[in-house]
Amino acid sequence: MNADALVIAIIRINQTSTGNQAEDNQTEAFALESVGSKTRLAQAIENARSHGDADVVVVLSDSQAVLAEANANLAVNRFVESSVNDDDAIAQLADSDETFIDEDQEVEFVWFELD
Repeated sequence: MNADALVIAIIRINQTSTGNQAEDNQTEAFALESVGSKTRLAQAIENARSHGDADVVVVLSDSQAVLAEANANLAVNRFVESSVNDDDAIAQLADSDETFIDEDQEVEFVWFELD
């Protein structure tokens, strides 16, 4: 990783399953499931901050409940339809009027998944 780059941890959660068993742990129900005193999403946000080199944690989802949980855990949240592929979702994030990314700044994206 480039030490000068802004490192953004991305967590993508879809409201419902895509039918792909490998992606079932990235759904709203799984993300909002409590494990101990925290949801799986809250744990993933915390892990991205403490174990990664992330400067910012962003949660992309088509679920208002997931976005609210991300906000409650001080992560940036952005609504992205589940039909939008990951590359386009990142492009939307970077091109958003509400972006926190300076257009001249080098950015590295790191994907995090729920445990």
